[in-house]
Amino acid sequence: MNNKELLMLTRDHFTEHSPFTEVNLREMASLALKLDEHLSMLLHHELQCGNKIVQVAIDWPNPGSVFVLLDRRFAERYRHDTFEYLEVNDPHYWFAEYSCKHEPLHSVCCRWE
Repeated sequence: MNNKELLMLTRDHFTEHSPFTEVNLREMASLALKLDEHLSMLLHHELQCGNKIVQVAIDWPNPGSVFVLLDRRFAERYRHDTFEYLEVNDPHYWFAEYSCKHEPLHSVCCRWE
């Protein structure tokens, strides 16, 4: 995963990789412009590996935040100076997450398998 491989998350990505309805797709397409660039690359790689988006929240947990929840665990461990990995491992929330190190908080999280 490197900057040259960065592909924008488009409406087609959401159509193919999520269960969202047509009405929700319009709102979700805006995620491509809001999600942190490096987390966007991570998310794109996960979608290429067959993972699916099951939930997206904008302005949660705080204004300007972007939250993405994936259906299953991450395909691999990612490393970058701009985000950090945390194993939440809480059945009420999710298994693990990558979150940016700046405000507003952007996170890509994954469920258990």
